[in-house]
Amino acid sequence: MIVSGLFDRFPDLQVILGHWGEVVLFYLDRIAVLDRVAHLQRPVAEYFRTNVFITPGGISSHRYLRWSLETVGAERIMYATDYPFNRERDGSARRFLDTAPVSAADRERIAFRNWEELVAGIRC
Repeated sequence: MIVSGLFDRFPDLQVILGHWGEVVLFYLDRIAVLDRVAHLQRPVAEYFRTNVFITPGGISSHRYLRWSLETVGAERIMYATDYPFNRERDGSARRFLDTAPVSAADRERIAFRNWEELVAGIRC
C-alpha cells in the first residue's frame, strides 16, 4: 500500500489500523530500509504520523501506548476495542484510559476527540 505511493497520490487519505497498527509501529525502524528504494516523497514512518490512525484493538497495554505516543503522537491514536472477539469486562476500557500515563488532554484525544475530528473531516 505505502510502497505504491498511495499516500503520495492521495495525501488526505486516512487509514485506521487496529491492534496497535497491526504491530507495524514496532517495526518502523526496520521498515525504514524501504526509504532508500521505494521512491516515495517522504520516509515511510512519516506516512504513519500523517495518514494512519492507530487503535489498541483489544490489547490494553500501557507499554504499547507509550511506544505509540512516542512514535506517532496522541493525535494519531484512537481507543477501540476488539468486540466481539475480545470483550471489555468490568470497566476495563475505562480503567485502561484512566490509568494511562498521559495528560488529561491526550486522554481525551485518545478516548474520543481524534475520532470526532476525523469524521468531521469526511467529504462525500
